[in-house]
Amino acid sequence: MRKNVCLFLLFIALVSASCLAKDFSNQEELNKIEKETKECINNNYQTDYAMAQCVEDSIKRYNIEITKNLKGLKEVLSESQYEDVAKSQNNWESFIKQDNLMLENILEKPFAPYLPALTSTNIKMYNVKRRAQELCGLLNLYTLYKDTDKFPD
Repeated sequence: MRKNVCLFLLFIALVSASCLAKDFSNQEELNKIEKETKECINNNYQTDYAMAQCVEDSIKRYNIEITKNLKGLKEVLSESQYEDVAKSQNNWESFIKQDNLMLENILEKPFAPYLPALTSTNIKMYNVKRRAQELCGLLNLYTLYKDTDKFPD
C-alpha cells in the first residue's frame, strides 16, 4: 500500500513537472515566471515596495497561466468533467478572495509597507502559483491520455 502511494505521488510530481499541452500553460512557463520574479526581487531589494511590485506582477502572470490551463482543460475534458473543474475554480476564487482579505487586514494594513506586508504578498503569489501548477498538471495528464480509454467520461 505504501509503495502504491509513493508511486502515485511520484507520478503526480512527474506530471506536474512536465506540462506538455500545446498553446496552453506549461511547467517551463511557470518556471520562467518564478525565475524572473526572483531576478526582479534581487534587482529591487532596496525597498519592500519594489519587491512587492515584482511579486504582484508575477501574480498577474500566474493568473494568465491559470486562464490558459482552464481553456486547455475545457478542450480535453468532457462537459461534465469540465463542470467539476469550473466549480472547483469558482470555489478556489472565493477562497482566494477571503484569504487575501484576511492577509490585508492582519498583515498589510497594520504594517504597510514593511516586511509583514511583503510576506502577505508572497503568500498570495504562492497560492496563485500553486493553482497554476495544479491545473497544468491536470491538463498534462489528460493531454497524455485523451486518446485512450484510461479516463472515461
